[in-house]
Amino acid sequence: MTSGEQSTPPPPLLRESVRRKASWPIWIILGGLGATVVLWLFEPHGQFFYPRCWLYSNTGLQCPGCGGLRAAHALLHGELREAWRLNPLAVLLAPFGAWWVVVELLNRVRQVPLRHPFHHPKFWIVFGVISVVFGIARNWR
Repeated sequence: MTSGEQSTPPPPLLRESVRRKASWPIWIILGGLGATVVLWLFEPHGQFFYPRCWLYSNTGLQCPGCGGLRAAHALLHGELREAWRLNPLAVLLAPFGAWWVVVELLNRVRQVPLRHPFHHPKFWIVFGVISVVFGIARNWR
């Protein structure tokens, strides 16, 4: 290098935006693991920090999600029958939820996104119809 040339600093290994984008999956995984540990340790019935169902509290009717946290707690403890008794819809949808989380995390990391049905409007229509039918059926007396 001659005395008239200036040296340019080497480019940063990771730009700030790339670092920030790469940290999202880590925070999502850590948050999910933390929530899973809390749900595994503390049974939802009777705990003040778990959300209460507004519909059930005000009308006595169970929404499609009622019992979902207790069902997830039972699933974490390997109690499939108890989880099914509490909320069969949550038990049926748990694998789809896990699939969705994994695909979304992989899409954030990879350059080429994976295709899945969760972005398709018909998926959400079917999900909505199933939820409404389940909500009506579980309150039918």
